[in-house]
Formats: sequence, structure tokens, C-alpha cells
Amino acid sequence: MPLLTTGAGGYASAAVGSPVFRAASVDGSATSVGSYNPSIPSGTVDGDTMYAVLVTGSGNGPTPPSGFILQNSDTTGSVGIWLYKKTAASEGSSYTFSLSTNGAGSVIIASYSGGNGLISASDFSASTASSTLVAPSITPANSGILLCTYQQTGSRSLTSAPSGMTQRLGSGSPLQYLYELDPSASGATGTKSLSYNNTTSCRASSVQIY
Repeated sequence: MPLLTTGAGGYASAAVGSPVFRAASVDGSATSVGSYNPSIPSGTVDGDTMYAVLVTGSGNGPTPPSGFILQNSDTTGSVGIWLYKKTAASEGSSYTFSLSTNGAGSVIIASYSGGNGLISASDFSASTASSTLVAPSITPANSGILLCTYQQTGSRSLTSAPSGMTQRLGSGSPLQYLYELDPSASGATGTKSLSYNNTTSCRASSVQIY
């Protein structure tokens, strides 16, 4: 479902400069495992904001590491998706996202410095078996950076990338990609599509940060 995030008192925070991409990391498995264990994105320092998107079976009940706060989720259909956010503070070298039931999937973490450390809007594609993943159009109230993640539970090869976006992370086993549009204006973003070489259950996300 769409989600809007504002500052204290329901008002958008004053601009403090745009977020700047620091790094991204990922861990996942095309076979059933009990947890995903991504490294902290390289160069992350205290005060950076980390955004994590986890995709696995809807009934696998992920438990995030301490400090990763749930921002949005959708467990409609066979494959679920969860969005978390954390402000870096004396971080270790890696994280454990545990599953209540073993499953295939992945978690992507993107780290940003600067900005307000907030999410203006987020939404997810439906759980579907398709060779094209479509990150949905969202309508953020704030300009910033648009992040689109594309994740599914099998090993696949990329055949076409979302137009006009910068790839920040990519792997085909299982398929897990992060793209960024910087800058991204307020208002409707339009859909962003990625295609790969087979049909597998999958989810995509659109997240505007500022």
C-alpha cells in the first residue's frame, strides 16, 4: 500500500540538502535458507541512513536486526516484500535478517549520507510470476532520489534495464537489482520496468527518499 512519511507534527522536514549514495550490499539465496546476512554497505558511517528491502515467501515472517524499523510491507500473494530503515550508529560488519520459515529470496541494503533521512512515498508491485518486473508509479510530496528494487526467488539473467536510471547493485543468483534516479521530482514518478530471461515469482519496489 502507498505510504507517506513526514517529520514531527505531520509536517515535512526542512530541506537539508539531497541524500548522497554511499554504497549498497545484498545477500540472498535461490534455495531455502533460514536467514539472509548482508554486509554493511562499504563506507557507511554514523548518521548515514540505510534502507533495506527484503523479498521472500509471504509466510516466512522475517525478523530484522535491531534498529531496522519497518516502513511498509505487503504479504498479498505468494511472495512478500518488506521495507526497513535504520540510522547508522556504531554498526557491526554485517546483519542477520532471520526467517520464521526457511525460504529463498534476498535483502538489499542501500546507504545514503545527508538529506533528511526520510521516505516521502513507497509502494510495491503485486506478487506475480512474470519475466518483467514493474516498479509502480508513486506520487511523493518531496523531491529527492527514487530507488527501485527488483527481486525474485530464482537465478535469472537481466535482459533489459529500467530506462534513465543508474544501476547501483546487480546479481542474478537470485535476481536482485537496485536502480536509482537522482534527482527525482515530486509528483508521479511513472512506472520503471526491468526484464529478465524467465518467469519466476517476483516483487519490485519504488521508494522516494529525501
